[in-house]
Amino acid sequence: MVIHAFYLIASLVYGLFILAIYWGLRRLRSVSPREWRPFVSVIVPARNEERTLLDCLESLAGQSYPLAAYEVIIVDDDSQDRTKELARRFVEEHGNFRLISLAARNVDRSPKKLAIAAAVESCRGEIILTTDADSIVPKQWIEKLIGYFDHDVGAVASWLQVRPNAKLLSKLESLDAFSLVLVAAGAMGLGKPFLANGANFGYRKQVYEQINGFTGIDHHASGDDDLFLLKIRRQSNWRVVFVPEPETGVWTQAKNSYRDFLSQRIRWASKGSLYPLPLTLLQSGFYLFFLAIALGLPFCLFFAYPVWPIVFALALKLCCDYLLIRYGSRLIRRELKVGHFLLAEAFQICYLLVVGILGQVGSFQWKGRLYTRGKSRSRRIEDLDLSSSFAPIDQSQKTV
Repeated sequence: MVIHAFYLIASLVYGLFILAIYWGLRRLRSVSPREWRPFVSVIVPARNEERTLLDCLESLAGQSYPLAAYEVIIVDDDSQDRTKELARRFVEEHGNFRLISLAARNVDRSPKKLAIAAAVESCRGEIILTTDADSIVPKQWIEKLIGYFDHDVGAVASWLQVRPNAKLLSKLESLDAFSLVLVAAGAMGLGKPFLANGANFGYRKQVYEQINGFTGIDHHASGDDDLFLLKIRRQSNWRVVFVPEPETGVWTQAKNSYRDFLSQRIRWASKGSLYPLPLTLLQSGFYLFFLAIALGLPFCLFFAYPVWPIVFALALKLCCDYLLIRYGSRLIRRELKVGHFLLAEAFQICYLLVVGILGQVGSFQWKGRLYTRGKSRSRRIEDLDLSSSFAPIDQSQKTV
């Protein structure tokens, strides 16, 4: 029957995809330390991050990389809290930190991409690393990531983990986010990168300039990581590699509420229309697969169809996901609890069915701004002439 065939084919496609990601993870290799010490620019976009900014900056100030060989550029994106004040005080106490301040203006471009572009215009680094203001980087973060920039490597990415707290949501979010990182890592291991996270991402400034930065993708709120990664893959011959060492993992804060979590996932899903056709088809197929699993049991009971195809599909998904996440957990010495895994699986299927639609037609809030289908619909940032507004900053004047 047609329904049986759909469940069987969809299950096999999903299983083959997870198998490919698993094989990609097994191909990841650590590299030997290198003596290469290029000047590095770390970019930290920040908007309304007074609660987390100082922890992030302290972790960047305590790097094992030589102080004279890296700078940290904080970009305050018109924060409405004490972010700018805290950043300025920190810059005054740390000679290799700088602050750029953006004011609210009026154009239809991504505020975060404008913030990063402003920093790139004035940065001195041959290598650019990015992280988020609500993240904490390990002591050897810069030193380890730099070691993976071989002569033909244009970009690198590494682990990002959500730090769970007492709330159940944080534990579900942590597993969900980890599964996405595993997919990203496995794809890079296969030499087919399509996913990354800007909280633990880096690229050569030469690559940024070669592909004209965020031009062509700058109208979408999100995508300073994966859309930029896809642009590198499409417009250059540079390799993108994943750094598998646990010591390079970045920790980020869990969302405070289900509303915040869904808003973030809707923002991520809003980029779907910009993905290449093969990736869009793959995502659409998995969406239908999850939808069939969620609706399959009541459908079969109502129309008196056999239940075994749904049981087979769900069992295969659970087995594949568990084996993948267990293997990934061992790579970074992360604990995996079966109970949390099963809850996260059910949670993932449910929320993906919602955000898959809302990401294309719905609205979301991000940092106090309203977006519809990934584009600004309220307070927007002005079209800036980066060539004049963000000229190299006088080192004697640490804040702008």
